[in-house]
Amino acid sequence: MLQELTNPGERAMAQVALSRGKAQLDYLQARYQAFLTVLLDPALVADVLAFYRLMAAWLTSLATGVSGPSGAAVLSLPLPEPAPQAFTCMPEYFVEDMCSVLLFVSRFAPQLLSSAADGAGVRLDEFAVFFTTLMASPQYIRSAFLRSKLSEVLELWLPQNEGDELTGRSAFRRIRGPSGPAAELAALFNCHPLVVQHLTPVLVRLYNDIEHTEREGAFYFKFNMRTTIANILRYLWAQQHHRAVWLKAVRDEEYRGNSERFANMLLNDLTYLLDEALKLLKLLREAEDTRADETRWAAMSREDRDELVRMQERNGQNLTAMIRSATSVIDTLNFITEEADTTRTLLQPHMVERLRDSLNYFLKYLVGPERRQLRVRNPEKYNFNARELLRGLVTVYLHVDSIDRAIAANSGGGAAAPVFAAAVGGDKRSFKPEYLLEVGRGTRGPPLPLRHLSTHTAHHGLTIRMTVWFRNGIIQSPQPPLSPRHFLPRAFSCIFPLPAAPL
Repeated sequence: MLQELTNPGERAMAQVALSRGKAQLDYLQARYQAFLTVLLDPALVADVLAFYRLMAAWLTSLATGVSGPSGAAVLSLPLPEPAPQAFTCMPEYFVEDMCSVLLFVSRFAPQLLSSAADGAGVRLDEFAVFFTTLMASPQYIRSAFLRSKLSEVLELWLPQNEGDELTGRSAFRRIRGPSGPAAELAALFNCHPLVVQHLTPVLVRLYNDIEHTEREGAFYFKFNMRTTIANILRYLWAQQHHRAVWLKAVRDEEYRGNSERFANMLLNDLTYLLDEALKLLKLLREAEDTRADETRWAAMSREDRDELVRMQERNGQNLTAMIRSATSVIDTLNFITEEADTTRTLLQPHMVERLRDSLNYFLKYLVGPERRQLRVRNPEKYNFNARELLRGLVTVYLHVDSIDRAIAANSGGGAAAPVFAAAVGGDKRSFKPEYLLEVGRGTRGPPLPLRHLSTHTAHHGLTIRMTVWFRNGIIQSPQPPLSPRHFLPRAFSCIFPLPAAPL
């Protein structure tokens, strides 16, 4: 900036302003470090944690009518309605302040989240019972925002190993190793009976409820919170007891209810996030081309150049956020399609075509000729890795196809035919067989490194089946049923009082 100033007076004034800004920044940094030193005093933090631990136990007793460690064992969730008046009179900021304190300690002093922290730590059982109980009872805390704050605390408490890949806000986590706080937190998630029995279904429901949050900035907030919940669900999926509870909940709902809404929300988010990411990539590519063209750049006024740079930076920040959230959605689809029960929801007639449309549309952009529009300089700056996105999409294809064929084979007498390959191959708008062929053999670039021989074989078989359906056009399935009412926009759910007037 200083080099662009040709007037000596303006340059001198800018240099003075820059020096003042640096001095002010140094002053604020010193104050910040001083505040942090005071706030992280172990004795102070221990007292604050002890206070909020007692508050969690007290609020739980107000809501449930039971108290003490033995009381949690007899709780039945969700809690009965209506909520006790003594509990509903409590202000929401009691819970919000508790979350703020726990988030701060979890990020900056995680070693104190242990009863063995030289007498300065606390046990977290009361917090776990309080969080699980209230998240499972939305009539007690109606605010989806507040319930999502509880899940944000739980994400920071997830035990983390050295090789764990962090996503989103979980990058704050520092609780590692097989002993100390990490061991206690692992026991909290995997051994506490109330947490094991209810946490996974509660988070699946909360993933859906966040759509209706009422806070300012809810548009970006809901994607951040869904990434947070997805990180917790990914950890719980790897735990045998939690996975069993999740699968049982899906079977009990007969693949409808919360599990269907959860799958629908994943597809909605995948479609929106990747579509927005593609648009932002095109805008960034146009801005880079403009700045690289010396003639066009020199012909622009200084204001236009500054505006272009600001727009490029803003689009880059939005792209980073979109890619992070989209990667989280794809990862979630990857692991839930490992099991037949959670995949059956996606194989219902009104869901399989939505899944097909999303996967085929983005496969076309990542493999087809349109991918040239997505090339930007330094894509790692935006966490954009087209090959990893493609790997995630192909993994979903393979998982769903494998489960679909297994379900058909076990149905007895071949009464039920696989539906996924037929649906994908029947998409005349976006699907072309050569797209899947190029994924494996890399005719337009390096082949995607599918990791195992079985994966290569499954990919080849899926490509053949989809190609047959595509080229022969033998799809004879009946018209799929209309989408359930809760999938329809509100504008389609009302009756117009008068017919439209003729033009």
